[in-house]
Amino acid sequence: MTPVVRQWDQRIKNPMLPQPGSQLSQDNMENLDVDGTIWYQLCVSVEHLNFALDAMYKTRTVYPTAYMTVLRTAYLASVNALWILSGTGRTDRRLRTLRFIAEDTRVHIQAVRELEASEELKSAKQAQLNGLFKQQADLQSVAKELGSTEEVRNMKVNQTSNVAEVAEHFCNSDSSKDLTEAIRFIWRDGSAAAHGQYHFGLSRVKAHEINQGERGARVARLFGDFSRDVGPAFAGIRLILEKSFELYDVACEL
Repeated sequence: MTPVVRQWDQRIKNPMLPQPGSQLSQDNMENLDVDGTIWYQLCVSVEHLNFALDAMYKTRTVYPTAYMTVLRTAYLASVNALWILSGTGRTDRRLRTLRFIAEDTRVHIQAVRELEASEELKSAKQAQLNGLFKQQADLQSVAKELGSTEEVRNMKVNQTSNVAEVAEHFCNSDSSKDLTEAIRFIWRDGSAAAHGQYHFGLSRVKAHEINQGERGARVARLFGDFSRDVGPAFAGIRLILEKSFELYDVACEL
């Protein structure tokens, strides 16, 4: 796996525009950068995957939850890229990109609004908000052009639904159903690790590994599990990225 990830890492450092007239270049619209949105997700995914490999090689340690937290971002970004790329047609790919950017803009507006600004910075804060409101208005025009009546400011990405849809790309026979379910489970497993949820650690402790500590406390030491956590996550992300880059390359060519 490492050589493939290293190749992807070099690739994202040297981006190339889709060929003029290609499917992906024609997907782009004024105020809607389909190609750039997909490419950014691919870059984020590869960056986190490469970082996880660097950390493992340099520390020679499989940490209990840290790798799954990093790999969760790699996983979600790869899913987002494939979700947009696998739209059923140009309009669908554009609408998916629109929804993705619309939610990002809405979250950005919320973050800026919640910032406490001093008197001297209030004008800068308002200027940033005005720019984001302009972006929302431009996206609303894009939505109208694409035939959508949904309010851009209310658009949200259903990440769980996207994960399920992307997983179906790998379900082409009865024997691949386990793979499909495993790809779905990476989403939940990574989320539990990233959010510090207790059940992620508890489910990895066996009864005989619980020791008596001071003052009657029961203590267990957590270990990273490459075969159960990190390995499957790496493999799942690689599958999704391979499919994403395959579709991306086809869409960039004439």
